[in-house]
Amino acid sequence: MNNLIDKFLEKNATDLAAPACIHDGKVVSRGAFLRAVCDFTAALHQKGVQPGDVVGLSLGQHPGHLAMILALARLGAVSVPVHPRTAMRVKLALLRRMGATRVIVQSLGPAAEAEDAAPPPAIEGLEVITLADLQPKEGEARSDHKLDLRGMLEYWPPADAPARISLTSGTTGAPSAVCYDQAYWLNRIATTVEFCDSGTRLMAGNLHLTMGNISAFAALFAGGVVVFYKQHDLATYVQAVNLYGVTHAMMAPAMIKRMASRLPAGVAFPSIRYLRIVGGGLSEQLVALATGRLRPLP
Repeated sequence: MNNLIDKFLEKNATDLAAPACIHDGKVVSRGAFLRAVCDFTAALHQKGVQPGDVVGLSLGQHPGHLAMILALARLGAVSVPVHPRTAMRVKLALLRRMGATRVIVQSLGPAAEAEDAAPPPAIEGLEVITLADLQPKEGEARSDHKLDLRGMLEYWPPADAPARISLTSGTTGAPSAVCYDQAYWLNRIATTVEFCDSGTRLMAGNLHLTMGNISAFAALFAGGVVVFYKQHDLATYVQAVNLYGVTHAMMAPAMIKRMASRLPAGVAFPSIRYLRIVGGGLSEQLVALATGRLRPLP
């Protein structure tokens, strides 16, 4: 089992009524999530996406973003993350440098002229596709064969198919890029996030970042549930952890300090059994603060 799609189907093509994600207070079943992956795969294939094509992803934090990454992997295409708030000139420069010919964005609207919004359609040779372009239209008939992710196309991505371009933060200049093939990406997912099983409830990190997507897939591939919350909103984070019994979370040092200073005394999140500090130094004081205030001691 050397590609993402084999591993995804191992758990998520069975017990389709079981939850896969929680977003905006709603449960997305495995069946609904699998259908989204199939729908996106079919729509992207119709638009001409081929193995080896580089496609930019500039989407929000929701299950559709996760499903889109899998759909591109199913086609053998290479996804490259571009945060929606990235300035347009930076987006275009990055996508050109990565060799992308398409970018998938959340939507186009009145804000499309703003610098931090998606570029307009077909700008300078770059095809811009909105999420709505790839979703079945209201009332469109669906059939069960659309759930056959394996049989819907003759092509099946090999283990060494390029799949994801991972970018550094670029804080010291232009971001560096590393291209993962399917086998390496799968290995990162399997070896980076520990103790995932069917009881895992993982708080999703930023899916544009490597740790964000591999942790989400670690939970999903283990048969667990990925929980989405409104990013940069402490109140919704706290609410989601306690409401859904989140077991796995990743936090930057600044977030741990900010959260610990605003929460009542005692252990704030008794359900969390795996807390990983990412994106900063790991001091003894920070570890003590996290284990003493945010989660139970081992």
